[in-house]
Amino acid sequence: MLTRRRSLQVAAGSLSLCALSHSAWSQGYPNRSVRIIVTFPPGGSNDIHARLHGQWLSERLGQSFIVENKPGGGGNVGTAEGARAAPDGHTILYMSISLAINVVAYEKLTHDIVRTLRQSQLCTEAAT
Repeated sequence: MLTRRRSLQVAAGSLSLCALSHSAWSQGYPNRSVRIIVTFPPGGSNDIHARLHGQWLSERLGQSFIVENKPGGGGNVGTAEGARAAPDGHTILYMSISLAINVVAYEKLTHDIVRTLRQSQLCTEAAT
């Protein structure tokens, strides 16, 4: 059973990703193409926003940002793909509120997003 505290940790962890990405810029980020995983099908608002953000980042950082749509399971398929990615900043999980809802709604998930976000934060801090 997911507690209110854990739900808030998920929300806080997703917000901390913005702060973590700033430390990666000092290391010449990105040095190769970046994947943006969208947990919904093409043509929806999440897909459009991800493509607009990817284009904006590509113009400013000089690397390609490739949007990959991984729909299914209320966003769980794409979230599991993002959770398995190496925490090197070259895979971005474009999340929505469904991530917090799924942690509460599904008893058995293939990933623990709170643990994954914590590990990503530790890896990023260790690299700086």
